[in-house]
Amino acid sequence: MPLDLKRKPDCIQNKTEDSIEKKNTKSNICFSTTNPQYSFDRIVLNSRQIKDIEDVIAYDKYRDYMMNNWGMKQLFPDRNGLAVNLYGASGTGKTMVAHAIADKLSKRIVIVNYAEIESKYVGETSKNLVSLFDFAQKEDALLLFDEADALLSRRVTNMSTSADVSVNQTKSVLLNVLNEYNGYVIFTTNYISNYDAAFLRRIPFQIKFDLPDEQQRASIWKKYMSTGIPYEFNIEQIAHKYEGLSGSDIANSVWIAALESLTKRKLMIGEEEIEYAIKRIIEAKNENRGIEKDFKIVSARDVEEDYAMRQIERRNG
Repeated sequence: MPLDLKRKPDCIQNKTEDSIEKKNTKSNICFSTTNPQYSFDRIVLNSRQIKDIEDVIAYDKYRDYMMNNWGMKQLFPDRNGLAVNLYGASGTGKTMVAHAIADKLSKRIVIVNYAEIESKYVGETSKNLVSLFDFAQKEDALLLFDEADALLSRRVTNMSTSADVSVNQTKSVLLNVLNEYNGYVIFTTNYISNYDAAFLRRIPFQIKFDLPDEQQRASIWKKYMSTGIPYEFNIEQIAHKYEGLSGSDIANSVWIAALESLTKRKLMIGEEEIEYAIKRIIEAKNENRGIEKDFKIVSARDVEEDYAMRQIERRNG
C-alpha cells in the first residue's frame, strides 16, 4: 500500500524506491516499511497450512462483522488486531509466508530487528516497542518479528539485577500492546518451546511448518527449476533420494549447482552438479548436528564435591 508522503510526520523521512525509512527523533530509532518480497504463487504448502492461512485471510475479511454484528467483542475484548505465529523447522518458508500474507492483505511490512530496539537502559526498550507499534499502526503496515523467541521467551522468575527487571518490564508492555493493538503482526520462530505461555494465549493463529515430504520436495524443486534454468536431471528421483531437505536447502542446492556447472563451463545443471550441491548441504547440516550433540548444555545444580568427582570418574570409565 503506497504511503502518503505529503503528510507531515513527527520524524525524518528518507525515501527509496522500495522502502520508506523514518527516524524517531525521540528514541533515535529508525523504522522502515518495505513491499512484500514473496507471494503465494512462489510457495509450496501442505493442505493444513493452506487451511490455516485461509483462516487468517478470512479473519481479516470478517473481523468487523464477527466483533460487531455478532457481538463477539463482548466475549473477546482483547482480539482487536490480527496476530499470527509461524513456527517450526528452520528453512521451511516461515518468513516467505509472512511476506505472502502481507502481499495478500495488500500491506507493506515493518521487519523488526529486535537488537535495534533493545536498549541497555532500563525502560527504553519498552518505549521503543511502543513507538514501533505506533509507527506500524500509522502506516497501516504489517509488523514482522523474525526469530521472535528472543522477545517472547519466558519471563525471569528470580529477578536479581536491573537487567532482569527491564526484561520483564518489556514483556509486560508487549503483552499489553498486543491486547490493544488493532493492526497486523506476525511472529516467526524455530523454537516455540521457548515462548512464554502468556504470549501464546494472545496469538490466536498458530501455523506449524514441518520439513517438506517427498511430494512437496518435488514441487519445490520444480518451482526453482521453472524459472528458465537449464537442467538435465530427474526431479522426482532427486526428491525421493534426498529426504530431510528444507525449502531453503533446496534453494541453496540450486544456487551451488548453477555455479558449479558454469565453473565447469557447462551450460546446463546435470545430475552430477545437483548431487554435489546437495551433499555439501547435507554434510554441513550433519556437522552442525554433531556440534550440538557434543556440546549439550544442561541445567546446573549444587552437589557435593565427592559426588561430582565420582560421576566424572564413572563417565571416564
